[in-house]
Amino acid sequence: HVVKAFFKAILFMRSQSIIHSLNDEQDIQKIGGLFKAIPLTITSPML
Repeated sequence: HVVKAFFKAILFMRSQSIIHSLNDEQDIQKIGGLFKAIPLTITSPML
C-alpha cells in the first residue's frame, strides 16, 4: 500500500507542476506543446 500511495503522490505532484507551469490553465483544449514547454517533466516518467 505504501508503494501505491507513493506513486499516487508523485502523479499528483507532476500534474500540479504541469498546471503551475502553464499559468494555472486547466482547459485541455488550450493545453498543447507540453514537450516544448516543460520537456523534463514530460520525459521524467520514461526514465
